[in-house]
Amino acid sequence: MRNNLTERQKEILRFACFTNSKISQRLFLVKMQVVTHFNTILNILCAASKSSLLTKRIYRNELNLDGVATE
Repeated sequence: MRNNLTERQKEILRFACFTNSKISQRLFLVKMQVVTHFNTILNILCAASKSSLLTKRIYRNELNLDGVATE
């Protein structure tokens, strides 16, 4: 499933549990870049929203938060 994603998209997907603003701060991106990447990710992974994407990943046991620091 993830093979169609670029390395940057995979990196952004790893932080999907955070807000777009928080992701942009962590990855030094403009917020609109994060939004654009997420729209592409949602299309590739056939998800309607970020929350449905997270739900699918949790259900499939694909969500790995190792190394993702929280504040």
